[in-house]
Amino acid sequence: GAMKDKGQSPKTIRNHHAIISSALHQGVRWEWVRENVAEKAKPPRVSQRRVNAPSVEAVRSVIEAAEDRDPRLAPLLMLAALTGMRRGELCALRWTDVDLERGELEVSRSVVVVPGGLAEKTTKTDHSRRVALDAVGVALLIRHRAKVDDWADQAEVVVADNAHVFSPLVDGSTPFRPDNVTGFFIRVRDSLELSEVRLHDL
Repeated sequence: GAMKDKGQSPKTIRNHHAIISSALHQGVRWEWVRENVAEKAKPPRVSQRRVNAPSVEAVRSVIEAAEDRDPRLAPLLMLAALTGMRRGELCALRWTDVDLERGELEVSRSVVVVPGGLAEKTTKTDHSRRVALDAVGVALLIRHRAKVDDWADQAEVVVADNAHVFSPLVDGSTPFRPDNVTGFFIRVRDSLELSEVRLHDL
């Protein structure tokens, strides 16, 4: 009860209860204590927090509105919805990480905001993983690449092989800021009055 009042989570309380109970159980066996009083206390149930997946219609309307607002960022949101990749990982994605023939992405870096700008770090688990793309993901990136090349031609710049897939610049030399991606998503979402949908839920 005291732990609950302190705002401890049910999981934490259950862990504490298990430790105390097993210690007392041992104490009973060694006849240090008469009974295991912890058995009389019922630890709280741990509820599984469910991710509320937004409806297909909600995701579609967010992507379509994003496309109207900024065609450079809309495919990033779409890929987030298709692959479950993290925001920083999508910002760090380079064309050299994309294998459209095999329908795979190599995920090994993440863009993070640091004082004075951006930095790249290794992913959360510290080793790269491959993310499979379905036909929709492959088509999305083929279409996006065609647009990138088109924008580069118009601006008369070259897109390097290792350019960022999603970039505020025509040549793809710098990544989008992860916080700007979230800001953009929130503006699109709020314009559609879908405030319950979070970027992470995509």
